[in-house]
Amino acid sequence: MEHWELWLILCVALLICEIYTIGFFLGFLSIGALFACIVAAMAPKAVILQWVVFLIVSFILTIFSRQFFLKVIHRRRFQSNIYAIVGRTGRVVKDVDEDGGLISINGLTWSARCDKGIIKKGEKVLVVKPGTFLGVEAIEKGEGK
Repeated sequence: MEHWELWLILCVALLICEIYTIGFFLGFLSIGALFACIVAAMAPKAVILQWVVFLIVSFILTIFSRQFFLKVIHRRRFQSNIYAIVGRTGRVVKDVDEDGGLISINGLTWSARCDKGIIKKGEKVLVVKPGTFLGVEAIEKGEGK
């Protein structure tokens, strides 16, 4: 059996194993084996060169792909749930004080607390802190979103 055939078998085997794993590591090794297969087809006697190409390609793909995937992952981040509410305004449904109360934001009712006194029913509030109880502050007229 020729060296290029062995590299091709290794390439396919690693690719099949990659299908059953979570990470991309075996896929990068598979690509490295493919490059080594190409080198083996062109220079069948250069076994050391084949291994060097395999190791370098696999290493480079593994190192640089991490940076690429981190950029892709961070680009698609968006705020959700209570973190998306910080900075929004709402109306007090039940008086809010340091022990709690209720506010309404876009028709949804949320538990809220205010450490700076009591906010009466009907007043506008600004959400300043996420949590089990949203931290809110009273809004002066003309402020808020």
